[in-house]
Amino acid sequence: MELIKDLVEGRLKLPAFREALDRDGNLRVLLGQDVQLPPYTRHGTLLDYVLAQDGASAGAAVNVVDAMEKFLTLNGVDHRTDEAAREEYRFILSVCPA
Repeated sequence: MELIKDLVEGRLKLPAFREALDRDGNLRVLLGQDVQLPPYTRHGTLLDYVLAQDGASAGAAVNVVDAMEKFLTLNGVDHRTDEAAREEYRFILSVCPA
């Protein structure tokens, strides 16, 4: 849970989190559990969802952090969400033409 909390609280970026998935079997098992967190688990597990995301995408970073935040809440883990990824994504949307 600590790696998930580090991601949500802004101490770990999505690319590093995905690398951790490659070497941490416990994290893979944890995210591979059958949990209901729509829309993120609509077509599989949280592990499937994270692995399907583009690690370089600002939108993916926001979505994965949101999914992991919901997962921590579901499991009763106290955390504080870092808003930097959301703020960066809002900025990108504000300067990109529709």
